[in-house]
Amino acid sequence: MFRLRFFALVAVTVVLPLNGADAVDQAIILQATVPKYCTIGGSGSPDHVTVPILSNGSVDTTEIDKSYPVVCNAAASVSLTSLSGAMVTAATPIPLFDAFINYRVDTTGFAIVSGVTTNTGGSQSLGSVNTSGPANTNLNVKITPQSNTYPLAGGSYQDTLTISINPLP
Repeated sequence: MFRLRFFALVAVTVVLPLNGADAVDQAIILQATVPKYCTIGGSGSPDHVTVPILSNGSVDTTEIDKSYPVVCNAAASVSLTSLSGAMVTAATPIPLFDAFINYRVDTTGFAIVSGVTTNTGGSQSLGSVNTSGPANTNLNVKITPQSNTYPLAGGSYQDTLTISINPLP
């Protein structure tokens, strides 16, 4: 009988863990938060574009095409703004000479309703659009200088065209 009790005790010890603990699982929940963002390729520095001038003092109206890769991970507001309302010069106005160059801006990749600068002498909105969702595309910008009425006055002409792309809240 002693042998039977010994084998029974050994069998119970082998079947039951020594500390009597139950198995336990630990769930690990992984999370991440991705902020809304938009990027324009090359936006680290300005892109310089030279508008050609013909030998008779008038602007060459040949379309100038630029393309920029755009990535937005959410719906966004896209707008075009002219800083000066036209390309302008600091030259003193002269009768029968123009001191500004108007231009038209059109885009593809984002269907911005855009327009022509009107020599406002100040900042001018050229168009805007809200996207319906995320975008990973090229923003193609077509700049078309407009014919001037008179020959252009001598001097340097400049404007800053700004493309703004901001995620919507």
